[in-house]
Amino acid sequence: MKTRFITQTADLEQLCQQLSQSEFVTVDTEFVREQTYYPQLALIQIADQQTIACIDPLAIDDLTPLKQLFRNPAVTKVFHAAGQDMEIFYLIFGELPQPLFDTQIAATVLGQGEQIGYANLVKEILGVDLDKSHSRTNWLQRPLDPKQISYAEDDVRYLSQLYPLQLTALEAQGRSDWLRDDFASLGNPIRYQSNPDMAWRKIKGLNKLKGLQLAVLQQLSAWREQQAIDKDKPRRWIAPDVIMLDIAKLRPKDTTALGKIRGIPANLVQRNGDKLLQCVRNAETMPKDEWPSLPRLKR
Repeated sequence: MKTRFITQTADLEQLCQQLSQSEFVTVDTEFVREQTYYPQLALIQIADQQTIACIDPLAIDDLTPLKQLFRNPAVTKVFHAAGQDMEIFYLIFGELPQPLFDTQIAATVLGQGEQIGYANLVKEILGVDLDKSHSRTNWLQRPLDPKQISYAEDDVRYLSQLYPLQLTALEAQGRSDWLRDDFASLGNPIRYQSNPDMAWRKIKGLNKLKGLQLAVLQQLSAWREQQAIDKDKPRRWIAPDVIMLDIAKLRPKDTTALGKIRGIPANLVQRNGDKLLQCVRNAETMPKDEWPSLPRLKR
């Protein structure tokens, strides 16, 4: 396969024009998010069965040619575990690639593993061991060395081999339509829009709460989410999940009680104690029929 590293708009235009003639393209991204709320895009990998390209968004200001390719209804965009990639492209373009195919979702239907990672799927189906030594690379640093670029290319190189095999297997098993709703959900922009009022659903351990406790968690999470958005900082930097859960359970009445919660950072109490207590009070004054509830498990 021909490989390319794209740093010029003219080269990107040429690449996207070429890829627009393909039935599908495979796509992945590299990004950094450890110190920000929003992911910082550092590299875009894209391939068909003849060409692999790494696109440098730090060097190219205008990614419109890629946006146009993602709009092309004749070209299927293939990802593995696409959620974070979708979030990034929605932030950049205000819309999502269509039509979509996700090999992780397809693997579940085909019995190849539930929530299986890309490296494990490549190993199971293609018998290839991927080098994951660069998984913790700071992709924002330049220049990227050849080993980093090769690592990034592999994320779409083998995806272009997996997709046709999965497609054939789905058709052979009569399951081609089984994934339609999953892919529609994956490509729904609402999924990637920040909604502070729904942020409570992302907190691990919330299933241990109920009733008024969930209402408090909802209020706390909405406050934290908005703070994280406004400051472009990770949620955990505003307040850790475990502290949010403890506040929701204990519902402290004043800063003294708040400060006694095990492990709560002193600066959190000093800077935002009043706001956290206000969240508790807001929940306690909510009508019971407005309390959030956990979704029922499907049987």
